[in-house]
Amino acid sequence: MTRHRIFSCPAFWGVLVAVLFTQPVLSQPYRLLIPEVLDLGRILEGKSVEGNVRFVNTGKVPLRIEHVQTSCGCTAAYAEKTEFAPNDTASIHFTLRTAGFHGLLRKALSIYFENPSTSDLTVIIQADVFSELEVKPMYVSFQSMPLRKDTSVTARVGIVNSSGHPVRILKIRSDSDQIQVPFQPFSIPPNREIPFLVVLKPKKVEYRNAAVVIETDDKEKPNLVVPVLFDIYE
Repeated sequence: MTRHRIFSCPAFWGVLVAVLFTQPVLSQPYRLLIPEVLDLGRILEGKSVEGNVRFVNTGKVPLRIEHVQTSCGCTAAYAEKTEFAPNDTASIHFTLRTAGFHGLLRKALSIYFENPSTSDLTVIIQADVFSELEVKPMYVSFQSMPLRKDTSVTARVGIVNSSGHPVRILKIRSDSDQIQVPFQPFSIPPNREIPFLVVLKPKKVEYRNAAVVIETDDKEKPNLVVPVLFDIYE
């Protein structure tokens, strides 16, 4: 009952309205010349891509940048010039490094201005990072299953070769005695995908993250690792 009396109190609503109307209204004296989400497309993992965030000062006074910040150390950005007269075009240079990433990569680049009444400017920089040699899916997760030694469950994993040369698969091994991988050496032609099977054969009660390791003759990707999660119960 006390909670309802508080929110129905005229004094409470008077204070709330006063707080709302005394908050500063932020202006946006600029116009972006690029999309708010800047899509760089497909990028080979390990490559660095450079670009610029550009906007125009649409206000009547100079626009001053206080600092530029990114959401990750993989993205560097700087402003060669920090003050822009009305109608001037600003350009913030950035470099996106993709080493260690895979799939959709999204990072924020934020520009903060000296005038506290000017709203911050944030652009999302994104890219689809791929490797010339990769596995699909990236991991295998088996459903929980009872300990029955006469049963097994199988998952299919594809090795994708997006390079311009054939890649030889030398060996595929598992670090768990409950995971088996039927295997004979084979080659994957350029721009092809060849599957292999991962088989879970219960031998004991266990819950763990195992791994299947793929050894190749590729200098850039000599090993591919496929995490395998399984849960075998009594």
